[in-house]
Amino acid sequence: MKVVIFFIALILSVCAFANEAQVGLVLGSTAGLSAKFDLGGNRAIDGVLAYSTDSTYGNYFHIDYLFDKARQFPLGNSTPAYLYYGPGIKIVNIRNGIDSGKTRIAFRGPIGLNFQTTNPNLEIFGELAPSVDLSPNTSVYVDVGVGVRFRF
Repeated sequence: MKVVIFFIALILSVCAFANEAQVGLVLGSTAGLSAKFDLGGNRAIDGVLAYSTDSTYGNYFHIDYLFDKARQFPLGNSTPAYLYYGPGIKIVNIRNGIDSGKTRIAFRGPIGLNFQTTNPNLEIFGELAPSVDLSPNTSVYVDVGVGVRFRF
């Protein structure tokens, strides 16, 4: 519970510096709420609070510092798609298996594409995020996610 309160406070403090905020849903390795805060200068912070769709894991949280709009991909006459990437960290509760009751902590490196629409104000995104677990065991995973966020 203390971890959740800490991350809520962290997200609210980031909101104070954000040029634009986005809130929406993500599906894939996890399913839950997604938020992104534009910090200006093609930098952003995003986070997900979710429940893992894998039967071994439970509550899931990640936060990433993103180099947003790192590369542009023109899509004809519409708004272009943008590449983003950056470092992050994830925290996952383990609910089944040998490490049941422990918390998994990992560094992650998301890389993805996003596309923004203007009417309605949406961002559609997809990402792959290789991650290296530091605790309770060392292992490598790749998280996959697609989602949509409302921009305001």
